[in-house]
Amino acid sequence: MFGVIAIALALEACRRVLGLLLPALCLLLIAYALLGPWFPGLARHQGLGTEDLVAWLYSSEAIYGTIARVFATFVFLFIVFGACLEMSGGRHLFLNLPLALLGRTRGGAAEVSIVASALFGTISGSAAANVVTTGSLTIPLMKRSGFPPHATGAFEASASTIGITRPPIMGAAIFVMANFTGIPYLEIVKVSVIPAALFILSLLAVADLYARKLGLRALSREEIGRPGRSSGPTGRSSPRSSSWPGS
Repeated sequence: MFGVIAIALALEACRRVLGLLLPALCLLLIAYALLGPWFPGLARHQGLGTEDLVAWLYSSEAIYGTIARVFATFVFLFIVFGACLEMSGGRHLFLNLPLALLGRTRGGAAEVSIVASALFGTISGSAAANVVTTGSLTIPLMKRSGFPPHATGAFEASASTIGITRPPIMGAAIFVMANFTGIPYLEIVKVSVIPAALFILSLLAVADLYARKLGLRALSREEIGRPGRSSGPTGRSSPRSSSWPGS
């Protein structure tokens, strides 16, 4: 009974995160495993009993298989680290640093968004979390700089996917890859640096060319503010950070 409840909860969690398609496919496969003797032709098989099927699904070969083991062993630690960094004000560092470096360049707002998303991607690996964290500030900034709404969405969405290709987390795929292939984690990190850098440089080039095409201006001194004074010694936002564009 406990195994049935656990499987139902796993399917419901999957539905809430990924939608109906994957849980529906899982239910079809479960039905196929149970009703095998009633299928015609080559699709027919001996079938599994309910107890045997539940025992297998609840084992380390199914629900508690490789993916769950990788998340419990590695990904959880990075999630805790990212949450601690966020609570300590690390987000302001990821935003203020590219703002200070690229704010005065043509198309600087888009370039700030790209670099900020790349930095945040090192601790997140989630495109959705990247958009929520950096996009809430960089999207209004890009609009004020003259980028049309569709371009701001395109740059933010493209930049936020950098987290999937940017070590050390890479959307947790790097840990699964290391577990399945047996290749050391650090080796995968080494070979992923160059593709991630090319991804970032290509987006920066597109942002500069697009800003040149539209004749957009650089950010003003008021919009840039004083990044070095926008956070306290612990990284937490000071009262001055309330003047950050889009905040």
